[in-house]
Amino acid sequence: MRKSVIAMLALALMLGGVATAAYAKNCYMIRDTSVDKTGDWFATLGKKGMEKNRILAKRKHDRFIACVEKN
Repeated sequence: MRKSVIAMLALALMLGGVATAAYAKNCYMIRDTSVDKTGDWFATLGKKGMEKNRILAKRKHDRFIACVEKN
């Protein structure tokens, strides 16, 4: 009985820590998902040089702003 109570308390502490970490998002360290990369590829299809870089930078900036507004 004592072991079960200790196990339940340990589980509750672990799940409580995971919940706060799961919802806390650092927008500065955000990584592009495969969906973002695919969308960027379609957006820059046929573009070259500075135009391609400008589009990619704007899309990354827009994703960053959306992340900041959510938090």
